[in-house]
Amino acid sequence: MDAGTHALDVLTGRVYPLKLGFIGVVNRSQRDIDADKSMPDALESEAEFFKSHPQYRNIALKNGTKHLAKTLNQVRGLSFFSTFFFAWRVFARGYE
Repeated sequence: MDAGTHALDVLTGRVYPLKLGFIGVVNRSQRDIDADKSMPDALESEAEFFKSHPQYRNIALKNGTKHLAKTLNQVRGLSFFSTFFFAWRVFARGYE
């Protein structure tokens, strides 16, 4: 994003409300890649960015790559279990 701008209204769902919300991430820049910045270092820099940014520090815990991964795994798990239990109910009804 350009200096002096922020996406707080988008990330908090004020502009486009979503059921699961938005999760902001900070990607490695080309300069980081060229400098061989490791993924652990990039994740640390991302966390520090959200914690220290005046607009994002209040929502830092709900943003970042780690929170995105956790949320996606939860959604995937819920999808698996709901599909499993639906199939189990259909199967059980067939043998009643």
